[in-house]
Amino acid sequence: MKILTQIIITALFANLLLPGIALASYSDVNGNYEFTEAIDYLELQGAIGGAEDFRPDEPINRAEAFKIIFELMLGEEALDEASSGTYFTDVPEDAWFTPYSTLAKKYELLRGNSFLPNNPLRKFEALDVLLRAYGSGTAITPTSQRTNLFADVSSTHPMYSVVKAASEMEVITANENETLQPYKVLTRGEFADLIYNFDSWSTIQLASELEGSSEFYKSDIFAEIWTDILEDFYLQNGNEIDPEALFQAAVKGMVQSLDDPYSKYFTAENLDGFLVILSGEYEGIGAYLIQDEETGQVFITEFVEGSPAKAVGLKIGDEITAIDDTAITDMTMEAITNRIRGEEGTSVRITILREGQSKTYEVTRQALKVETESAKIIYSDSWYIDINQFASNTAQHLMELILAMQAEVPEPESVIIDLRGNSGGYINAATFVAGLFLPNMTPLLQLDYGSFAETIYNGDTGPYQDLEVFILVDQFTASASEILAATLQENGAATVIGTRTFGKGTAQQMSQYWDGSALKLTIAQWLTGGGMSVQGLGLTPDIEITASTAELEAAKTKNRDLWLEEVREQL
Repeated sequence: MKILTQIIITALFANLLLPGIALASYSDVNGNYEFTEAIDYLELQGAIGGAEDFRPDEPINRAEAFKIIFELMLGEEALDEASSGTYFTDVPEDAWFTPYSTLAKKYELLRGNSFLPNNPLRKFEALDVLLRAYGSGTAITPTSQRTNLFADVSSTHPMYSVVKAASEMEVITANENETLQPYKVLTRGEFADLIYNFDSWSTIQLASELEGSSEFYKSDIFAEIWTDILEDFYLQNGNEIDPEALFQAAVKGMVQSLDDPYSKYFTAENLDGFLVILSGEYEGIGAYLIQDEETGQVFITEFVEGSPAKAVGLKIGDEITAIDDTAITDMTMEAITNRIRGEEGTSVRITILREGQSKTYEVTRQALKVETESAKIIYSDSWYIDINQFASNTAQHLMELILAMQAEVPEPESVIIDLRGNSGGYINAATFVAGLFLPNMTPLLQLDYGSFAETIYNGDTGPYQDLEVFILVDQFTASASEILAATLQENGAATVIGTRTFGKGTAQQMSQYWDGSALKLTIAQWLTGGGMSVQGLGLTPDIEITASTAELEAAKTKNRDLWLEEVREQL
């Protein structure tokens, strides 16, 4: 939520209020009221107003609270930023609060999948939402380091991390001899005071960060260097500098200086290749790929249904070494993808390394439709869910598949989630799936941003938490799929079967720009709710598949799946 924080950095500098003097125009708010200063401030900022009464002692509902949050942070641009339509089944498209619900979804301020506009807002919910809005995390404190914060918030309280984070920001003051009443419904006045305290903290933080900073003005130097090169650099007659090439070199140089294999800058053309698998339809050979960012090696992890690559004999685990007889050494994943893709009916030569032997296959490209999720009933009473990639629509599509299976088998003996070859995708899609099998408010993962940390809790009710779950993994199970496997394993909600996973424990953010280019930037390291990292290590299964490559190939020729055979044995 750093975007929101940046928008409101000048708020308190512009308006200094005198305690005890009521500036508000509300007939029911006077200078003696406990929260007058906060209400005055919100009105001056344009976050509230337009009514005769403020009704400070009435309970505030969720819709009203989110309106105040976004009117304060985005001002007149709030409604412009809101997406059309609605994300929630409990939000009509024409309701006054619909734009604020879409903003809550956009900025990830909600944990669950319902907006609940008319529900009264409880204190711990308000703290949780505002912590997210102001970019302050809720890192889990180890049990051994916990102390009682309030008389009613002990070291074992389920909302301990949220209350702890708020007390460290000093928006509330911890005192084990007093009560916080975390489940108390907030009045409109109390909510105004709470958001005012958060806004004050944000401004003080910004002032501290900017004090004595010279980096803030470095962009001026960059602009001067750019101009000097274009106007004054000596060129022989007839030669000229390409401004676009100069810009690309400057940006790529900045990103490369980070020495992070997962942070990359994409031109508009390369971005198209990067996003193609998640787009649903494309023309190519129908293979999922993963690149070891440290070594540059590229492996086939899975095939799309009807894949021409699989039909000609390419196999999962094959290392791609050349495309059309050109070695892929030092190529980015995007460049490799662009070389493999092409018009339907054209062909491409793929050279691979398999068990030390080099082989070349000619594959005719086809028009393909990617289904990142599929499901079916197996063993007559078990749900089998295969997730190849965590796409933007995974949550919606997966629930449709689950409900269809539930109609056929309401009480399955087990749920089998196949993550073999799943190289990751969107973190929120993975945490959504995890939330289906865990109790409400279970910590799903931590995101360590360096200067602060955030804990993602389960906002779902865990409708399938009582089912027996098996997760199938292999060496190509990576990133978001490792989050799902590790979270369910750590909470004792699933048995993980397979081989040690890939070991990618960082999270990236994609920012796209007006010219079609984009930056994929590592912004955090993720850990499980209990603080475990898989970075460079991978996840160790509960039950390991120890078969050799030859044994696996022999099993496949007999249509045997050693992973599923292990599930049957456990059942």
